[in-house]
Amino acid sequence: MLATYIHVRLYISALAISASMFNLAPNTSIVRGYNQTFSFRFTITNHDQRIDVEGVNGKNENFVVTVVFSSSNVTGAFEGQNNISITPTISVDRVQQRIAPNTSIELSGQGTVLVPRLLCAQYQYVCVILYPGQGSSIDIPEYYVDHMTCIQTSGYVNCEGIAKQLITNSASSLQYLV
Repeated sequence: MLATYIHVRLYISALAISASMFNLAPNTSIVRGYNQTFSFRFTITNHDQRIDVEGVNGKNENFVVTVVFSSSNVTGAFEGQNNISITPTISVDRVQQRIAPNTSIELSGQGTVLVPRLLCAQYQYVCVILYPGQGSSIDIPEYYVDHMTCIQTSGYVNCEGIAKQLITNSASSLQYLV
């Protein structure tokens, strides 16, 4: 499966931070109507040549990550939509760590999602969104909306259901047996 990479710059205080290279784990198949766990990863890059994102500790976090399944890949379009927002599990040391000037860190996490049967086809994008965490060493201005990156859900979300998936898997298995 071909991975999709989208770079979105995020201006935090004097820093230029971007979230990019977001993807779901290979062979992810989210079948509508069932609670399912999925894994993902993405990169946060500090584009500033001089200033670092200072590390934090204790209960503080530089970033809070939200994953959203949506019909849109535009932040402002999320309002009033039937979106599915998930607060995934991400290692605390990763969202607390320092990001040196002109370097990147990769974050990975897991989330659980239930894509409703009747609305499944509308969820065409899955997005990762960064927000400043509690006690963060950075700040995202309220007016700045490009703090996310999205990929299309085609190939990841199965709106036809598990029976169709089993039949398809069986048919392709039979093709290889013959």
